[in-house]
Amino acid sequence: MFALSGCGGGSDSASTTTSPTTTTSPTTTASTFPSGVSADSPTALTTSSGTVSASLPWQRRFTDWMYALQESINTRDGVAFKKVVFAAMPLAQAKAAPAKLPAGPIMADYISAVSLGTTIPTAANLDLNAFFGSYISANCYGPSIAYSLHDNSLATPKASGTLPSGDLGMWLAREGDQTTGTPCSAAELNALLSPVKKRINSTMIFGARMRALAVAGAGLPASGSSVDLTTSVNTFFQTLLPTGVIGSVTNASISNAAGVYTYLVESSSSKAGITFTVIVKVVHDGALANFNGVASYLTSKSNDNCTNHSSAAGKIAQIGTLRYSKSSSTVIDISSREAPYCTAGTLSSTFSNFADLSSVGELNPATYASASNKGWSDAAGFGGFKRFGATYDPSTFAGNFKFAWQAGNGDSNSRMFAMNVAYNSTTETRTGKAFFGFSGAMNDTTTTATDLLGMICNWAGPENSHSIKNYYQYQQTSLSASAIDWDFSSPLATSNKITYAPINSCGPSSATMGFEDRAPINGVILPGEGNNVANGLDTLDVGKLTVQSTIVGRGFTNPTLY
Repeated sequence: MFALSGCGGGSDSASTTTSPTTTTSPTTTASTFPSGVSADSPTALTTSSGTVSASLPWQRRFTDWMYALQESINTRDGVAFKKVVFAAMPLAQAKAAPAKLPAGPIMADYISAVSLGTTIPTAANLDLNAFFGSYISANCYGPSIAYSLHDNSLATPKASGTLPSGDLGMWLAREGDQTTGTPCSAAELNALLSPVKKRINSTMIFGARMRALAVAGAGLPASGSSVDLTTSVNTFFQTLLPTGVIGSVTNASISNAAGVYTYLVESSSSKAGITFTVIVKVVHDGALANFNGVASYLTSKSNDNCTNHSSAAGKIAQIGTLRYSKSSSTVIDISSREAPYCTAGTLSSTFSNFADLSSVGELNPATYASASNKGWSDAAGFGGFKRFGATYDPSTFAGNFKFAWQAGNGDSNSRMFAMNVAYNSTTETRTGKAFFGFSGAMNDTTTTATDLLGMICNWAGPENSHSIKNYYQYQQTSLSASAIDWDFSSPLATSNKITYAPINSCGPSSATMGFEDRAPINGVILPGEGNNVANGLDTLDVGKLTVQSTIVGRGFTNPTLY
């Protein structure tokens, strides 16, 4: 086996070309603008025309080859065994590219290309409307379901009614068709991250375009100075305005404070009497290889008054921050936070005027509007506080990802997805292990509050209890080199553990209780539907005392900056 690595199994000749997009050298822009940084769901995909395996060191590729070979032996899969052995030979340079690749690295490469001036964004890939996008869950996640004769009801007869949307977790195994649709964990993570990733990536693209404009003009500012780019950025901004919208960039500049670059754009647009404010900022502290910084944004519409949501005066603004850090060529850490805030006074790029920020410049989830005039609001329609963290390899997008959200600042818990994604460079297969349950409230600062704590099965039903149970929902998915979407790993019985009864114990339900537990979810309970439904959730592994320790034992690690 070691001889094989010397004759092609671990050499560059064993792989095809790298990712089809431009890959930026870390020494090219990293000191002035972050390369390799974007935000996306680990399950979001884009069309591929190449592979990423050639960009990995031969030691990593040899380890992956050994693992793939052992797997083929363990499963007695002769076809897989032949493919793995073939991948060790020089002929493997003819290996076909996978059908799909993660979208995150592709976007990161695009942002880097924009910063270099080799591509110019258009309204198609820098959509100003995306700054105001809303959160819409996948249909398989947390639907509103009808129930009858609820087991926990103390009424006579027992209560019947409808459970509100958003509380049930992964209710159907797949999005859409329950035989061929995308596994719900992949679909819901894409849905949860879609609005915030668009705002984050658009913020980064604005900064990248500013860098290119500065380099093409008078150059980047020296330490202790700044450069005004209002005119050139406004010209670019005009090409992005949607039909019927007028607007302008009121301020755009790049400043340099001893190697810490700040990219700032303030803009205002209007349509049908409504004014749209978008302010973006990237503060970047870079070295030639490693770097860190915080990107932030504020969006507001003039008709979203605080008085529409609370007794306070001012405008509701959606504010978001993305803290990022690249510690090596194989590790990037990000922490994304977003929430609505009631802003008093003139909107500006000094976000700390409206929101409680930590010492490193990111939103503080522990500060509620009821406790501070700079706390986050639970204004209807804005999705509450969202928190996303990831530690990943920028070339493969393998790593650990965690997303939590809390609709109201009075809720006792937040909902949480945790996901580990692995990648094998020999087979080009990706494996995702997704865990869903409840975490602590956003204002809970105790040590384990941000862990995945367990399941609450009756959040809003009769005689509901928010006592955490040591259960959780689990889906294991995979994406083979030839697949165009994620699917369940085999066997299905062990890779999809999400079913339960919406009662305090999580199941089994009685023979008299009914509820919608299968597609279609349309408010109609079929005969026998919901009767005697067992608890099919995943449980603690042997020797583990908590849900968090169980998922850690299965490969998940909390993202560093979460």
